Amino acid sequence: MAQRGGVIGIHFASQLIDDVYRQRQAVSGFHTELDRWQKEMKGKYPDPYQYMAQRYDMGTWQQTRGHQLEQSIPLPPLGKIVDHVDHIVQLAGIDHVGVGTDYDLGCIPVDVDRADKLPNLTRELLRRGYSRSDLMKIWGGNFLRVYRQVL
Repeated sequence: MAQRGGVIGIHFASQLIDDVYRQRQAVSGFHTELDRWQKEMKGKYPDPYQYMAQRYDMGTWQQTRGHQLEQSIPLPPLGKIVDHVDHIVQLAGIDHVGVGTDYDLGCIPVDVDRADKLPNLTRELLRRGYSRSDLMKIWGGNFLRVYRQVL
């Protein structure tokens, strides 16, 4: 990625950033329940657009056993996200990392589970020694550089 000038977006979903969370999710029966529910929804909504509208409707999801299982698993700390930033910076350099969030997958660490809590991430990055210049790159500067190059 670095050799080609690209950017790696750091994803916030707990199942993608924390092995312990992912293992707890697996043993909880969550994946089995999610698969069952998705099949049920596809049967009810064979049109792919209707299915997606229902699949990502929080009110619908919150009524399911899958949601109950998901909520029973403790979320990882914000530090797990910053661990990933640190790792990418070590591998590719500060010019090749950015924030990707992807809130629609849910299971986001508590300290950044809503957009109004994103300053918590900035504070943790500063605490770990990232500079103002680094933050500008992480919070969009790197993506804008690639976007401009593509245009």
